[in-house]
Amino acid sequence: MRIAIVAQNASTKFGGESLLPVNYFRILRSRNIETWLIVHSRTQAELEELFPEDRDRMHFVPDTWVHKLFNFCGRFLSPRLSAASLGVLNHLYTQVLQRRIVRRVVSEYQIDIVHEVTPVSAKFPSLMFGLGAPTVMGPLNTSVKFPLAFRRSRQNPTIDILIAIGYQCVDFFNRLFPGKIKAETVLVANDRTKQALPAGMQGSEQQAK
Repeated sequence: MRIAIVAQNASTKFGGESLLPVNYFRILRSRNIETWLIVHSRTQAELEELFPEDRDRMHFVPDTWVHKLFNFCGRFLSPRLSAASLGVLNHLYTQVLQRRIVRRVVSEYQIDIVHEVTPVSAKFPSLMFGLGAPTVMGPLNTSVKFPLAFRRSRQNPTIDILIAIGYQCVDFFNRLFPGKIKAETVLVANDRTKQALPAGMQGSEQQAK
């Protein structure tokens, strides 16, 4: 089995989702499973220190002026609005660059499975399709509802309206960038996440255990 892991960030220092691809890569390599990792170069130094013997198995998307522009502009928006707008564009741009690397890795190393570990959102569009190998997504875990007290602290009517409009376009963007729709298998954490998947899923949906 030969696996290519794809994620935007892989780090033990960033926290959250970025730890997932690190753990997958570490565990698979400890079991001598042929695995490659394709992520953004912002954590290249850390990853090469963590996995010095696997440097040739890690491929990095360069930090371009476009990434820097998105990050700069994001400072002028609220975190929620920035993540839902510029954050999405930043991620998709990274995936445009990743696609070229993944397709080359798939061809060069006869990859059996491309595993997109993050983002874990069921609604996030993906460009990981047509890569020359079956794609697996997840496990995904999304549509979490905050307790009422936390929801009140996050409320901003204007931002809520803009994000609500964005949610109405989820199916459109997933048709435009149909990585999840065309994935061979999508792993979900629970029924709540399964219900949040975009319409028209072509592959199988399995609940992770």
